[in-house]
Amino acid sequence: MPEAKMPDKWPHVSKLPDAMPPALTILEAHNKMVGPLVTALIQPIVNLGGQPNDVMMLLESVIVGTLGAMTRLDGDEKVVAMLGQRVLMRLKQARIAAHARIAEANGRTVVPKS
Repeated sequence: MPEAKMPDKWPHVSKLPDAMPPALTILEAHNKMVGPLVTALIQPIVNLGGQPNDVMMLLESVIVGTLGAMTRLDGDEKVVAMLGQRVLMRLKQARIAAHARIAEANGRTVVPKS
């Protein structure tokens, strides 16, 4: 399956409110927002005694709402495929980094498998 591209424009969103100061780059804003966003999504479910499945259902709703705001009716399959590819890639990178940190703390070196 060819890699999908994200849409250039937000077809269903006219203007999003400014959440970050304009001096921040997109990457800086992302890095600043991601931790608090994840905590804000997960913590209420955990506090209510929710299970991982409950958190996944909330994540599914967030993804559906986000894709609904940014994709055209005929483009969502490609975006979902691309999102899945990128999520798997980032999870793999995070696991490799975590293993490297553990190994380094124990005085070892990790060589990732290709």
